[in-house]
Amino acid sequence: MCLPPLPIAIEPQFVSTEQKVELIDALSATGVAKIEVTSFVSPKAVPNLRDAETVMAGIRRNPEVKYAP
Repeated sequence: MCLPPLPIAIEPQFVSTEQKVELIDALSATGVAKIEVTSFVSPKAVPNLRDAETVMAGIRRNPEVKYAP
């Protein structure tokens, strides 16, 4: 099972980097094979993903899960 990018991109308010990392870490423990964590897009186009690099660097990686930006 692969989880698609989080719908955080369309949230009306910015979701903090810490909350995103906590969510990805929690999802990593559920047994999914792949998580599409974020997307590297222009912050002007999708302001809620402006912290993509920080989120990718901050997650605890489960060796059984593939993480895709």
